[in-house]
Amino acid sequence: MTSLRRRVIGLGCAFVILGGALSAGGLWTFGGTIGIWGIIAFVAGMFMQEPDRFDPEEVASWRPSAAPMANAGRTMYRVDTTIDEPIHTTVLCGSCAHLAEMDGPRPATFTCPGCGLLLWEDEEE
Repeated sequence: MTSLRRRVIGLGCAFVILGGALSAGGLWTFGGTIGIWGIIAFVAGMFMQEPDRFDPEEVASWRPSAAPMANAGRTMYRVDTTIDEPIHTTVLCGSCAHLAEMDGPRPATFTCPGCGLLLWEDEEE
Protein backbone atom coordinates (compact mmCIF):
# COMPACT_ATOMS: atom_id res chain seq x y z
CA MET A 1 0.00 0.00 0.00
CA THR A 2 1.39 3.39 -0.93
CA SER A 3 1.68 6.14 1.62
CA LEU A 4 -0.60 9.13 1.89
CA ARG A 5 2.34 11.40 1.01
CA ARG A 6 2.86 9.72 -2.36
CA ARG A 7 -0.85 9.84 -3.12
CA VAL A 8 -1.13 13.56 -2.37
CA ILE A 9 1.94 14.39 -4.50
CA GLY A 10 0.59 12.27 -7.36
CA LEU A 11 -2.82 13.92 -7.07
CA GLY A 12 -1.19 17.35 -7.14
CA CYS A 13 0.73 16.50 -10.32
CA ALA A 14 -2.40 15.12 -11.97
CA PHE A 15 -4.39 18.26 -11.06
CA VAL A 16 -1.67 20.54 -12.45
CA ILE A 17 -1.63 18.61 -15.74
CA LEU A 18 -5.42 18.49 -15.92
CA GLY A 19 -5.67 22.20 -15.10
CA GLY A 20 -3.17 23.03 -17.82
CA ALA A 21 -5.02 20.93 -20.36
CA LEU A 22 -8.37 22.52 -19.51
CA SER A 23 -6.86 26.00 -19.65
CA ALA A 24 -5.36 25.26 -23.07
CA GLY A 25 -8.82 24.11 -24.16
CA GLY A 26 -10.36 27.47 -23.31
CA LEU A 27 -11.81 26.68 -19.88
CA TRP A 28 -9.63 29.24 -18.10
CA THR A 29 -11.59 29.52 -14.86
CA PHE A 30 -12.12 25.81 -14.36
CA GLY A 31 -8.59 24.88 -15.47
CA GLY A 32 -7.01 27.59 -13.34
CA THR A 33 -8.90 26.47 -10.23
CA ILE A 34 -7.89 22.83 -10.69
CA GLY A 35 -4.29 23.85 -11.43
CA ILE A 36 -4.05 25.99 -8.28
CA TRP A 37 -5.49 23.14 -6.16
CA GLY A 38 -2.90 20.86 -7.79
CA ILE A 39 -0.07 23.17 -6.75
CA ILE A 40 -1.47 23.34 -3.20
CA ALA A 41 -1.76 19.52 -3.02
CA PHE A 42 1.77 19.07 -4.40
CA VAL A 43 3.29 21.50 -1.89
CA ALA A 44 1.29 19.98 0.98
CA GLY A 45 2.49 16.49 -0.03
CA MET A 46 6.10 17.62 -0.13
CA PHE A 47 5.87 18.86 3.46
CA MET A 48 4.19 15.71 4.84
CA GLN A 49 6.29 13.44 7.03
CA GLU A 50 6.66 9.76 6.21
CA PRO A 51 5.56 7.65 9.17
CA ASP A 52 8.26 5.50 10.76
CA ARG A 53 7.68 1.97 9.60
CA PHE A 54 9.83 0.27 12.24
CA ASP A 55 10.41 0.83 15.91
CA PRO A 56 14.22 1.11 16.45
CA GLU A 57 14.00 -0.78 19.75
CA GLU A 58 12.06 -3.61 18.11
CA VAL A 59 14.62 -3.87 15.32
CA ALA A 60 17.52 -3.87 17.81
CA SER A 61 15.94 -6.64 19.91
CA TRP A 62 15.14 -8.94 16.95
CA ARG A 63 16.64 -12.43 17.05
CA PRO A 64 16.19 -15.25 14.52
CA SER A 65 14.11 -18.22 15.58
CA ALA A 66 16.20 -21.04 16.98
CA ALA A 67 14.96 -23.98 14.89
CA PRO A 68 16.98 -26.80 13.31
CA MET A 69 17.69 -26.46 9.60
CA ALA A 70 17.14 -29.18 7.02
CA ASN A 71 20.19 -31.26 6.17
CA ALA A 72 21.52 -30.37 2.71
CA GLY A 73 24.46 -32.76 2.68
CA ARG A 74 26.79 -30.34 4.47
CA THR A 75 26.93 -28.17 7.56
CA MET A 76 24.14 -25.59 7.57
CA TYR A 77 24.26 -22.34 9.53
CA ARG A 78 22.79 -18.86 9.39
CA VAL A 79 24.65 -15.64 10.15
CA ASP A 80 22.81 -12.35 10.75
CA THR A 81 24.79 -9.14 11.24
CA THR A 82 23.29 -5.71 11.85
CA ILE A 83 24.26 -2.89 9.52
CA ASP A 84 23.64 -0.03 11.94
CA GLU A 85 25.60 0.65 15.10
CA PRO A 86 26.03 -1.16 17.40
CA ILE A 87 27.17 -4.04 15.18
CA HIS A 88 25.71 -7.29 16.52
CA THR A 89 26.01 -10.79 15.03
CA THR A 90 23.94 -13.90 15.62
CA VAL A 91 24.90 -17.38 14.40
CA LEU A 92 22.33 -20.18 14.23
CA CYS A 93 23.73 -23.70 14.05
CA GLY A 94 21.60 -25.85 11.77
CA SER A 95 22.57 -29.10 13.50
CA CYS A 96 21.63 -28.34 17.10
CA ALA A 97 19.63 -25.09 16.68
CA HIS A 98 21.91 -23.25 19.12
CA LEU A 99 21.75 -19.46 18.69
CA ALA A 100 25.04 -17.73 19.52
CA GLU A 101 25.13 -13.95 19.92
CA MET A 102 28.21 -11.73 19.81
CA ASP A 103 29.07 -8.08 19.48
CA GLY A 104 30.94 -7.02 16.36
CA PRO A 105 31.04 -8.36 12.80
CA ARG A 106 31.15 -11.99 11.64
CA PRO A 107 34.25 -13.73 13.04
CA ALA A 108 36.82 -15.37 10.75
CA THR A 109 36.21 -18.78 12.32
CA PHE A 110 33.35 -20.13 14.38
CA THR A 111 32.72 -23.34 16.31
CA CYS A 112 29.24 -23.95 17.67
CA PRO A 113 29.31 -23.83 21.48
CA GLY A 114 26.25 -26.11 21.61
CA CYS A 115 27.55 -29.12 19.66
CA GLY A 116 31.25 -28.29 19.08
CA LEU A 117 30.90 -28.43 15.27
CA LEU A 118 33.20 -26.17 13.20
CA LEU A 119 30.75 -24.13 11.10
CA TRP A 120 33.26 -22.15 9.04
CA GLU A 121 36.88 -21.17 8.87
CA ASP A 122 38.06 -18.44 6.54
CA GLU A 123 41.32 -19.21 4.79
CA GLU A 124 43.95 -16.49 4.78
CA GLU A 125 45.54 -15.67 1.45
